[in-house]
Amino acid sequence: MDEKQATEILTNDTILSDGSLDGSFPFPYLSWRIGNKEATLDGEFTVDKLEAIAWWMKNKRKNK
Repeated sequence: MDEKQATEILTNDTILSDGSLDGSFPFPYLSWRIGNKEATLDGEFTVDKLEAIAWWMKNKRKNK
């Protein structure tokens, strides 16, 4: 997984301007803020979507 793949899976509707994640489509529910070590998820997620979320959280957080 790289940034291009993660971005394609997460979509620009889910990726906020500051790099945080927030959305309901195509996800049931997803919320993650830059710097947080945890995300809130509710619903059904494919392996690809989960991998993209994990990649984004690992690579985009500012407080590593």
